[in-house]
Amino acid sequence: MNPCIITDSSSVDINKILSSTPNLASLAYCIRLCGSSKDVSNGKVVHEYIKKHRFHANRYLSNCLVLMYAECERMDDAQEVFDGISCPNSFSWSILIRGYAQNNRLCDAKHVLYSNPNSETIAWNTMISAYAQKREGIQAFDMFWEMQNKGVEPDMVTFLCIFEACSSLSTLEEAREFLIAFSKSKYYEDITLRTALMNLYGKFGRIDNARMVFDEMLYHDVVSWNAMIGAYAQNGHDKKALELFHKMSGHGIMPTCITFVSTLDACSGLLDLEEGFQFHANCVLLAMKMIFPLEMLW
Repeated sequence: MNPCIITDSSSVDINKILSSTPNLASLAYCIRLCGSSKDVSNGKVVHEYIKKHRFHANRYLSNCLVLMYAECERMDDAQEVFDGISCPNSFSWSILIRGYAQNNRLCDAKHVLYSNPNSETIAWNTMISAYAQKREGIQAFDMFWEMQNKGVEPDMVTFLCIFEACSSLSTLEEAREFLIAFSKSKYYEDITLRTALMNLYGKFGRIDNARMVFDEMLYHDVVSWNAMIGAYAQNGHDKKALELFHKMSGHGIMPTCITFVSTLDACSGLLDLEEGFQFHANCVLLAMKMIFPLEMLW
């Protein structure tokens, strides 16, 4: 049994696996299987086996059980398993926090975070991400500042979560202090975060700021090119979007589906229909070259 392959638990005989003296990997596989298919009945069967055969002291299996119960929307059971872990690690805390958050119990998630006086960055990131996914940007910002006040240093994931939270803000001014902090952080040169910053500026129509970030980057991958092209297209700068698309092609960067969506959107916005049709034809030809060998096009 390959523990990396997760299927529907209904197609797997859990009892058969348990009767064959399973090892830790097999037990973890069964737990993950039950969680992904929300099969709490079989999950409890596996849990009882673990307790009966004294595997319950294994922290890895306990973490898997907490996750399984959370996915099955059984947070009381998840909390009970967590409380039985003699020395929960950062993943234990994060799994429980995420479980409460995903089950729309943000207050309980926050309580879990605060109940651990030694909460690490990963736990704070989980809480910030939960607020971001619920589109509660201000609360995410509050957690961002609070973690630093408690001496917990944000990492790259923290900043990515906050950029996600920014999408729920009504004005960019609400993110002003965060953007200043980001510009002074050691992660400011990271291409993924720079691209997230471009996307943020594009969302709020700050095209000049987005282009400044783009031009300052020492290296551009296809995602950063797409972000800038998309920012132009979304804000009505159709010709600039198309010019940048051709510049990207000239640099030998292979466009993606996202590139073509933004570029074709820009084509439709051109007032000069003939020019728009020409750009459209060039995009189609380039797409065909990506899909078919050159000799098939002649």
